[in-house]
Amino acid sequence: LLLKRGGLVVYNGDLGPAKESVNNRQSYNSAQNMVGYFEGAGPAVPLFKGHGANPAEFMLEVLGAGTGQAVDTGVVWEEVYKVSPMARETEHKLANVSIGTKVAFNDRYAASTMKQLWYSTERWALLHW
Repeated sequence: LLLKRGGLVVYNGDLGPAKESVNNRQSYNSAQNMVGYFEGAGPAVPLFKGHGANPAEFMLEVLGAGTGQAVDTGVVWEEVYKVSPMARETEHKLANVSIGTKVAFNDRYAASTMKQLWYSTERWALLHW
C-alpha cells in the first residue's frame, strides 16, 4: 500500500517477483510490477534506470515525494489508481470479507478492581523501593 500526502492511495498491489543477487546470494525485490505501473501511467513519467537503481527512489521521484528535484509528470496518481484494475480487485476483495461475530465481554474491564489495585500497588512498590 502506497499513500500520497493526505492519505490518498496511489498504489496497492504486489511489488513483483524476488530476484537473487549474484554477489552475495541474497534475495531482493525487483519491484517490476510497481515500476511498470508507474511507467505506464503516461509519457511524461521518466523511465526507470534499470539495474542498480533503487525502485523506491524512482517511485518517490515520480510521485514528487523524494528529497531531490520532483519530476512534473502532470499525472494525478490517486485518479490513476481509482480507475486501475488494481483498485477494482481491492474493492472486490473487501466486498467479500465477512464481518464475523461480535465480541462480547462479561465485564467492563479485563481485570477486577482488586486485581487492578494489586498490580498498581506492586508496580508502585517496584518503582519506589
